[in-house]
Amino acid sequence: MATTISVNGADGVTLARSSGIRVVQDGSQALVLRNQQPATRHGQPGSDAPRAVPGGPAGTLAVQLSESQLSQGAIHVQVIESSQAHRVPRDTEVAIGRDLRLTAIGGIGESGHDGGNGQQGLDGVDGTGATRGSDATNGTDGGDGGAAGRGSSGANGGAGGDIHIIMHESSTHLLMGVTWDLGGGIGGRAGKHGSPGRGGTRGIGGQGWKWEEIVGYTYFCTDSCIKRDANVETSHSTALARMGSHLHASSSALRAPIGAMLVSGNNLQRAIVQARRAYNAVERPRADPGACKCGGGTGTCTGCDMKPIIKNFKRAPGLDGRDGETGASVTAPLLKGTKGEEGTITIAVQHNDGSTQRYTSAWCLELVDFETEDENSDGIFEPGEYLHIRRVRVRNTGGMPSPTCRIPVTLADHSDIFEEVSAAEGGVAYLPTSIPAAGEASMSGSIKVRIKPNMRPVVLGTRFEEKGWLKIRADMPWLGRRMPSFELRKEINIAYPCGFGDFEHLSTVAQGAVSRIQYKVHNYGHQPLGEHGNPAERVPRIVEVSITIPEQYGRLISDSTEENTAQDQGVPLVRPRDVITMDQRFRLLAAAKNHDHFRITLDLYLEGPGQLLGDAVEMVLVERRVVSLQVSSTYTPQPNAKFLIVTNPRTTESQSRAVQDFIQNSLHMEVDLCNIHQNGGLLKHMDSDFEDPVTILDAYREKTVVVLNDTFDFFDAGAKTSMQLCDPNWLNKLARNNSSSLFIGTPNNHDFEANVHRSMFPLSVKPNDAKAHVRPSHLFGSPEELVDSIVQEKKLGAFTMSLSAVTVKPKWYHVGRSRDEKAAKSLATFLLDRLPNERFVVSHNSSGQMIVFNGLGHHHFMRSTESEITLQPTSDTNPTLNRLDRLSKYMIIAAIPIRQRVDMLWRSAYDNGSVIEAIELSVAWDFIEQMSGLQISRYKGLIRMGKGDTGAPNTLIKTHLPSLGYLFDHPQAGHQTSPPESITHILAWMLSYASTVKRHSSLRDLLTISIRSRSGTSTLLDSEDFKSSIASCQPEQLIDRISQLTQTARYVLEKGQTSASDIVPETQYWAPSRWNGMVRDIEQERNRLQLDMEGAKKELGRMLMDHSPTPVDSAAELSG
Repeated sequence: MATTISVNGADGVTLARSSGIRVVQDGSQALVLRNQQPATRHGQPGSDAPRAVPGGPAGTLAVQLSESQLSQGAIHVQVIESSQAHRVPRDTEVAIGRDLRLTAIGGIGESGHDGGNGQQGLDGVDGTGATRGSDATNGTDGGDGGAAGRGSSGANGGAGGDIHIIMHESSTHLLMGVTWDLGGGIGGRAGKHGSPGRGGTRGIGGQGWKWEEIVGYTYFCTDSCIKRDANVETSHSTALARMGSHLHASSSALRAPIGAMLVSGNNLQRAIVQARRAYNAVERPRADPGACKCGGGTGTCTGCDMKPIIKNFKRAPGLDGRDGETGASVTAPLLKGTKGEEGTITIAVQHNDGSTQRYTSAWCLELVDFETEDENSDGIFEPGEYLHIRRVRVRNTGGMPSPTCRIPVTLADHSDIFEEVSAAEGGVAYLPTSIPAAGEASMSGSIKVRIKPNMRPVVLGTRFEEKGWLKIRADMPWLGRRMPSFELRKEINIAYPCGFGDFEHLSTVAQGAVSRIQYKVHNYGHQPLGEHGNPAERVPRIVEVSITIPEQYGRLISDSTEENTAQDQGVPLVRPRDVITMDQRFRLLAAAKNHDHFRITLDLYLEGPGQLLGDAVEMVLVERRVVSLQVSSTYTPQPNAKFLIVTNPRTTESQSRAVQDFIQNSLHMEVDLCNIHQNGGLLKHMDSDFEDPVTILDAYREKTVVVLNDTFDFFDAGAKTSMQLCDPNWLNKLARNNSSSLFIGTPNNHDFEANVHRSMFPLSVKPNDAKAHVRPSHLFGSPEELVDSIVQEKKLGAFTMSLSAVTVKPKWYHVGRSRDEKAAKSLATFLLDRLPNERFVVSHNSSGQMIVFNGLGHHHFMRSTESEITLQPTSDTNPTLNRLDRLSKYMIIAAIPIRQRVDMLWRSAYDNGSVIEAIELSVAWDFIEQMSGLQISRYKGLIRMGKGDTGAPNTLIKTHLPSLGYLFDHPQAGHQTSPPESITHILAWMLSYASTVKRHSSLRDLLTISIRSRSGTSTLLDSEDFKSSIASCQPEQLIDRISQLTQTARYVLEKGQTSASDIVPETQYWAPSRWNGMVRDIEQERNRLQLDMEGAKKELGRMLMDHSPTPVDSAAELSG
């Protein structure tokens, strides 16, 4: 909103009308004659436009400004002088909130005018068509179009005027409410030239005419012609006679063979005569009684025939006229009018001494910068604290000194972060006065602003940090309005001067153990914090840490050995920009639930800012952290335990309890638990540091190890899985002790496969160094000797892991490395064919020997599953009791060593049908997998049994199918009683599979002999029920039965688990470089594992305390 006083120049349009030079113009179209013959067929030219009138110049205006005597905040304007053409009020009051606008703008130039359009030429007249008696006429020409009329350029704008502002030096602040405009008038836009008239369309010539005309008649002889004298010799020519006959026969008239004859004017008769003569025709028919040509005469006779001669004639069409020409165009450029010259402004400032200073522009203050300081000078802007805005710098970019009055500066706006302080408390400061033009000055004093206290809840585990934008404003006195150009703002980081740092603690703590939490407290500011050891001249702010532990899990231990569930720790003096380390001991209750997860909460409190001595201390919650811990039982092996469950910090109490309940209550077996993190790995705790470390896995012979293979942080080693904490030699020895291992929830199958490879072949010697490590009894001269020795050992049950060497026989056509490589590959193939269910790795050395390492056979079971343990409610009536899912149950049963599972079935150890079915299906699956392994052998004599060799079946089973020996050699198999139904089902599965194999078909005979040779099964093959069972037990349906039992999709069963047989399916040849690489990888892995174990041992020793409180009853602990 503005009050305007103007002496603007008049616009060109107004001047043109007021002077009378703009009369009503004719239309741009040229005059068209109506209802009379036009004077010419050409179009009339367009009219030329008149010249545009320039804008008038602005006048002169002189005013004197002062504060109004009538209204607070208003401006009084007294007009001292104005142009005679402009009559403005002498005195004007500009109300508060309104601007005074003074204008002396030049008039706008008149826009150029458009030229008239040329008239279109008249169209030509069409000619008349030709007739038989007259020619066609030509079309007439079209008229030319009229020329375009000239447009005019835009007129120039008028010049700006002169404005004089007179004021006292104490009133220069009023200029903030004054604006002026001295601009020259805008030039008028350019007109446009007219368009030329279009030429008239040409007239079309008249059409031509074409017709037929009989020009005469011709006679010809016929058979009826009259001869003059019979004795007179007649012409021998028969042409006329033939022609006449032809004409007579074909047509009644003779048409002229040439084209139409063109006639014009009155020469038609002449053309007819010419045509008649050309055909020797007569004008009209006549009677001539004389003799004709055929009679020797020259005339015609009454017997001659006559035909008319018809000729085509035509008259040419008339010519078309010419199209009229387009009228002439105007190409001279038309210009926009130029803007008028700027006017001038003069500001005359009258000083108290009577002098007057003139300026050509007003003052203009802009904010350059400002600085902020926190009240307690620690360099941290924290919630609830005051900050000071100091050293506000302003620059005068105008052409005269700034006002002499004091201009207050305050906080710009209230926000969610900052709030204004009253003027009495220091919330206002004032800008410097009379800053010269182009000068710069800094404000003295400061502006006090309060940072609002933090009212939001503390975000767990996060240090409080917030960003706020700080803006200030300056308000002009008297006018009461906000000054522009104060848009500078600064980002302020809001935080607390202290906070938690890194935490160190164990992830798992054993029941009854005493551990500690180490944590750091940072002082981020420039002032000391803390309450202990304060210097006398300064009292730093108090910092405390409040710690709580759930009472059902443990107690906090104070320095005085008192135990509580909550405790406050005073933070000692922390120097500026420094950090202090603190710790808190705690004891875990012996009654805490195993594998439960709980949290210890640590709250960091700081004395609020700006508190005075003697006042009650108000503490502010700065940060909250929680430490997540897991309760773990101490690993204590039980003498009768058949299972070892290896857990980790991610294992929940529900998962651990569900696995234990299933094994103890459904399988009736004892279970050992070992938390791999709490135990520091899988090593036994030795009483002396001088004893060699031993793995706890060595104690589990013919047992089951179930490993929950989650990823977790293992002390300083970082993220690990339990599989990565297993030495390959440990797993190899575990398998050779006839124990099975199951890794549940393997997140990275690649790591599992790599470790299985190392466990299958835990190589420690390179091929070139093997000669010194091969025992003399394991040096062989041929592959056959090697296989015979292995068969002997397997027959005696003494086959162990060993390193063997076979001498390469030299051949004259093979030399050097090529010979050794071919021999090693041939040996690998030989072993694969002779012992397909064993796994060897074969290489060669530089001494001409083939090096053989016998790894774990296919009857050693090592599996992993991608699925983690999942739980489901036991029943709707007790939804809090969890039980294992079916797949986890089946995988745990399938992980029981095959010998024990077979024994369970022979002894009918379980009444639970689901458990029996799971054992039956898992045994049948493992037996069929072992039999299917024989199919990779191409040796036809693999299962050859000589006649009369009664021991051959047992030898073959011990050699190739050792797991089947547990079935046939079980004591119950020798009894006369019928075998359990589950045993008969397994035998039916085996026989059904043996019937389908194409290679080594004698496998069925081997099974048949073994069944008949046992008292308990000897009569089965004669039973019709058993025969029908064989027919119904199709091998391809076995996995479907497992899928139905576990309620798991078939593809999950096939792809969601990995066994050692999948990873290393058969004997392999390895080049020496690969063998050496495996030796190197195993060595590196063992060194890495040793470092991880040492780090874990060190960390456990540091974090576990020796504090042993007086034993108390578990119930009393929980109740207290």
